[in-house]
Amino acid sequence: VTTPEFGEPEKKAEKGTKYSELFGWDEVILKGKEDFIVQTYSDTERVPELDPNRIIDHEVMYPFVLSMQPKMKGMKVMFVGPTGSGKTTAVEHYCTKVNKNMYRINGRQDMESDTIIGRWVVGAGDSGMVFHKGEFPKALLNGDIILIDEPWKIPNGIWMTLQRVMERGGVLQIDDMTGDVADKTIVPHEESRIVLADNVVGTGDNVEQYGATMIQDGSTLNRVDVVLRVDYLKQEQETELLAAKYPLLVPKNSNGDRGMQNVERMVRMLNLLRNGYDTNELSSPASLRNVETWAELACSVRSYEDAFKWTLLNRYADDSERAAVIAHYY
Repeated sequence: VTTPEFGEPEKKAEKGTKYSELFGWDEVILKGKEDFIVQTYSDTERVPELDPNRIIDHEVMYPFVLSMQPKMKGMKVMFVGPTGSGKTTAVEHYCTKVNKNMYRINGRQDMESDTIIGRWVVGAGDSGMVFHKGEFPKALLNGDIILIDEPWKIPNGIWMTLQRVMERGGVLQIDDMTGDVADKTIVPHEESRIVLADNVVGTGDNVEQYGATMIQDGSTLNRVDVVLRVDYLKQEQETELLAAKYPLLVPKNSNGDRGMQNVERMVRMLNLLRNGYDTNELSSPASLRNVETWAELACSVRSYEDAFKWTLLNRYADDSERAAVIAHYY
């Protein structure tokens, strides 16, 4: 099998910062990839707070950052992965590094279209009824990154309202607004982007681990340009992350070396719970956010067992599940 040849790309003067300078570089994962210039911004309103201990999965971050660049006009990206695997934080980390405003919508089943688009309200004084744009069209006009968390919990009919803006180069038409078609049309800022993040793709949840998922119309799914799968970090990466965030867990011995045994055991415990959830033996998932809370409380009360009971064990109501989790712990 021969590798197809590509022509030389047109070289243009770009302003920004190299990917490697913002997010680091992995010679194995990114072998042969271009260290491209990343567009940076000067937004100040809703830029997320930086997590200095964030570990970058370049298999996910590299294509995501690439798809956010101006030359990839209007690309729609979706992150898919288990709960707590870092889908939302990947978007937050990108926005922090490039100094970009982010607006977040959390999907829910009782959501109505005017929650997103806007609605008529009573105006001040004698102005009568006036139409107030929702935060979604405001974010489109402002050039924000719009993150829709749990998009497949939003009723399918509402996505029909957003079909046109989900297209590359699409616009949002709000028919409830007064005026002619031009007045009703929201043309997104060229730097705005729509990003989705969910546990499943949108075609249902066969094992009912995410029971609130609503099956979506194929035309909506087809408008997503890039789908990136996000998994939990490797065991050694999670161990290093916990050690960096909670140094009390890794006291130094007489030789000055860090004792990583307990942190390694915590991560192994976490993976046992994950495997139990994946095989339907346990009813509740376990994510990095759970083990971080376990670590934080353990440092505060100087007890791994008490903190584990409060943060993880008590999530399981069934006696047989609790017995299995306790067995895993010991």
